[in-house]
Amino acid sequence: MLGLLKRVAQRGPDLNPDICHQVEEKIFQFSQGRIRVLWFYDRNKIILCTHGFVKKTQKTPQSEKDHAKSMMSRYFEEKRSAALRKIPWDEV
Repeated sequence: MLGLLKRVAQRGPDLNPDICHQVEEKIFQFSQGRIRVLWFYDRNKIILCTHGFVKKTQKTPQSEKDHAKSMMSRYFEEKRSAALRKIPWDEV
């Protein structure tokens, strides 16, 4: 997954659709086996992963897409209100 993130950050989501594709407006999905990671872009090709899940059906469940959209809305709202704060990796 980390390799996919790096390639998409550098080139955009022009990968094989079996590995990376758009599932909703502005929401993308990385796929590796049954594991899925939903994500979106911010400026300068910053990739923000909302969450991951194990896919059990043919299509991505609407509840997973809704959760990703909610996280994206929350991110941009907090960014607009300057409520975001960076946490160094060693503090996570």
